[in-house]
Amino acid sequence: MNTSSPTPVFGFFTPLPGAAAILAAAGFQLPEQPAPVPEAKNQPEVETPAIQPLPQIQQRIVVALTRQPPLNERQVATLEVYWDAYHETNAALPISEIAARLVKRGIVDPARAEDFVKGALRSFGKRLNGFANESVALLLGVDRFGDGVADSVPLVVLLDIRKGKNGEACHRLTKDGAAAVSVALGLPKPNANAAKGEPSMEDLDETVSLGMSRRAALMILRVAKTRGISVDEAIIQMTAAAGAG
Repeated sequence: MNTSSPTPVFGFFTPLPGAAAILAAAGFQLPEQPAPVPEAKNQPEVETPAIQPLPQIQQRIVVALTRQPPLNERQVATLEVYWDAYHETNAALPISEIAARLVKRGIVDPARAEDFVKGALRSFGKRLNGFANESVALLLGVDRFGDGVADSVPLVVLLDIRKGKNGEACHRLTKDGAAAVSVALGLPKPNANAAKGEPSMEDLDETVSLGMSRRAALMILRVAKTRGISVDEAIIQMTAAAGAG
């Protein structure tokens, strides 16, 4: 028998009860056995929120406010001022008051503030143009030929238009408009300084609404469920993975 090149031998072994004690009694040193690994306990699944669709009219407003091109910083600030006013007193405010609040925030130049607010309102109206809803008001009048005309005013699904004490146009967000603006801009609750024209304080831990498609919401919920984490943590991790954290 050639012992220089031993033939590999494979064996199948069955543990014998008491074998360890017999070997120890015979003087054989047994290697220490690793401690048994505890069975992994089933971690409770993280509850993920159900998807709550917005009412149709609010969906249309959100889509109008978030489509390309995006709202610029001053237009966003204008909506924030209306949104703060809605939660303060729900009073309709004249353009001059909105302009003054924007000036206090340092958003616009005082000399052009009112013109900017008027331009922002026209921009919102264009975004809502073609809004198919029975509640859209009609502006009655006559054309240059003296014929009666009725032009739709899509802005009224977002802003309620009233006349002030001096006959000036005043605006306030509608109920659907306020809800849609909150979702479109991800706004927290306004703070006590909102009445002074100061911007809302941002509490990063406060729960807010954020407008997104059902497809995007399902993807985020899927990531959260797969990783066993909250929706907040899923978004934070996805953002970090994209290099935008």
